[in-house]
Amino acid sequence: MKRIFFTAIPVLFICCSETTEDIYFTLYNDTDKIVSLRAFARDENILVDKINLPPFSQHIQKQRIGFSDTQSRAFYSGYGVDSVRVIFNRAKVAIYTAYAGENINLEIIYGDNREYHITNKDFSKAMDCSNDCE
Repeated sequence: MKRIFFTAIPVLFICCSETTEDIYFTLYNDTDKIVSLRAFARDENILVDKINLPPFSQHIQKQRIGFSDTQSRAFYSGYGVDSVRVIFNRAKVAIYTAYAGENINLEIIYGDNREYHITNKDFSKAMDCSNDCE
């Protein structure tokens, strides 16, 4: 009886364990500008990610999620990010947040978006920051 019990436990554990999946997210710089992204964690104002993209390039990032994972699947969904600075040529910055307001941009933070494109539209929304964009 003990043998059956100790054999059944590992079998149940293997069968019922949570499976994981790798998801790939791609960030595109569709501009002729050097783009730097700075992502900040909610409530703490801590820099959690830095990405630098040359003109017309892409950055691919892998995130591992579990079977019962209910987080949204956007580029920064796994980091608890609530604001992102998109800096163009160290001269202009667009600040996107997860909160209501005119700078809200949920596509890079929430949703089911496995791609995000930085475009000239983002550049046109950016404000001058005179080399003090961080």
